[in-house]
Amino acid sequence: MLPVGTLGNVSDPAHRRWLAQGRLHEAGPLQEGLLQVLDAIGQPVPRDGLAALRLWGQSGARPDAWIAAADPVFLEAVLDRVRLHALGPDELPLPQVQLLFASLQDAFGDETRTFVSIETRGYLHSDEPLAAASASAEIVHLREPLGFLPLGQSARAHDALQSEMQMYLHAHPINDDRQGAGLPPINSLWLWGSGTAPTQVRRHIPPLFCDEPLITGYWHSCTGVSAPWPGSIEACLDAAGDGFVAVTDSHWVGEHASNVLEELRKLLSSGKLRQLTLLFRGGLSVELRRHHVLRFWRRVPELPTGIESL
Repeated sequence: MLPVGTLGNVSDPAHRRWLAQGRLHEAGPLQEGLLQVLDAIGQPVPRDGLAALRLWGQSGARPDAWIAAADPVFLEAVLDRVRLHALGPDELPLPQVQLLFASLQDAFGDETRTFVSIETRGYLHSDEPLAAASASAEIVHLREPLGFLPLGQSARAHDALQSEMQMYLHAHPINDDRQGAGLPPINSLWLWGSGTAPTQVRRHIPPLFCDEPLITGYWHSCTGVSAPWPGSIEACLDAAGDGFVAVTDSHWVGEHASNVLEELRKLLSSGKLRQLTLLFRGGLSVELRRHHVLRFWRRVPELPTGIESL
């Protein structure tokens, strides 16, 4: 899995020609990277509890309570609508996140509700489950969030809590510090992925090399073998030559992007990789086999060129 929105972000003509030789599949709406991976390897998709899986991936221990992810975001008013901005780790200084969640716990927490953070990711633990958004902030990034929010009677508790938190965050002192540092304000928490962690089961699943806690948490739930992304595909091959899932790091720009694709091309052409499925964030997948190099006549497809990196 590669942290790139579309094939259009691959600028090297040689790499684009190589990718065009494979079988290209364009998926529908954006979905979480975990769901793309599970679809590619034929594993069952969790119906809920993604926040609990993410916490499992971060902590290494299965959570035993209802959890929603509670991620700091910036809601920007644009004319007659609102646009959500997901905030990356470089926009969330750890001391600010720790202070923010400690103050949220003081203001809204009680014996049934707890706000906590692990690194720059936040969580809401509650004895009384409430409805939450259907997708992560990374999926909703730069989009109108309304279509992802819960609706109907079940949304009342969610909407009431969000309203109170947004009023509280509007005047929070960390936003003065953020403004001085040129960072966008944190004016809301994005609640999503609600539910409980699945019961751990033993399932045949390929080894994983990944730094993303949501995907790693799923592997924990299957008693699968996982390790951090080692920095190269060849290192993954050395550790698990019979097949694996690799999720590259987020620094998918310039020379690094070209180097990873060049490594994949060489490994496939040499026979060290028998087959390869590349998943691009945004729904595009490319299946490549060694013999596809003979498809030199295939034209590079016209695909979107906008960046949708996560």
